[in-house]
Amino acid sequence: MVDLDGGIKYRGFALEGEYYFRWLDNFKFSEPLTPAQLLRVPNLFDHGFQLQASAMLLPKTLQLYGGVSRINGQYGKPFDVRVGANWFPWKNKVVRWNTEWLYLRNSPVGYSSVPFVVGGRGSVFHSSVELAF
Repeated sequence: MVDLDGGIKYRGFALEGEYYFRWLDNFKFSEPLTPAQLLRVPNLFDHGFQLQASAMLLPKTLQLYGGVSRINGQYGKPFDVRVGANWFPWKNKVVRWNTEWLYLRNSPVGYSSVPFVVGGRGSVFHSSVELAF
């Protein structure tokens, strides 16, 4: 896997981006496979990116952001678009209230700590309060 990422910040504005390339091959198995089974085990390659821009509207208190990501691979081209806001009531990162809207198309991830399911498609609106300790 190769990943290139970078970002820039200037007076409350930020732009962050990432691009990756991933190769999966030479799989090892706990039990021997038949030749027919081996033919069904693919070598995988995918690549993708994410880009996010944000602005602190109120210094150390209110941040607005937007972003997009996409994966290009053998099993589809999922992507998402998101827009959200972070409010830091004590002007630090100990407590954060995040409210976000996402549009997903064929989400490649999903589990109990994120508000969407694998393969999800459509809009998601969620809000959460986070405490760092």
